[in-house]
Amino acid sequence: MDNILSDKTLTCIDCGASFPFTAGEQSFYIGKKLSDPKRCKGCRTKKRALRDSAAIMPMPPEEDMGGGRDYGDNRPRIRYETKKKRW
Repeated sequence: MDNILSDKTLTCIDCGASFPFTAGEQSFYIGKKLSDPKRCKGCRTKKRALRDSAAIMPMPPEEDMGGGRDYGDNRPRIRYETKKKRW
């Protein structure tokens, strides 16, 4: 197998622009066992910023703060009361 890497040109899946994938970058990706990048640097930056801004946005308050899961249908919620153990 030929171990010499050469620069490649990849196409971004978001914007369709071509971007270089250098031999040094390929070596880094291989060392970390990552697949080839699918997005150009600009689209990666935008996606990361969008993800990070969504992570710090406050969650809307729940209507029922009683706990349990909301299954989105009309099933009744079952609550179990725990009893204190007497030793």
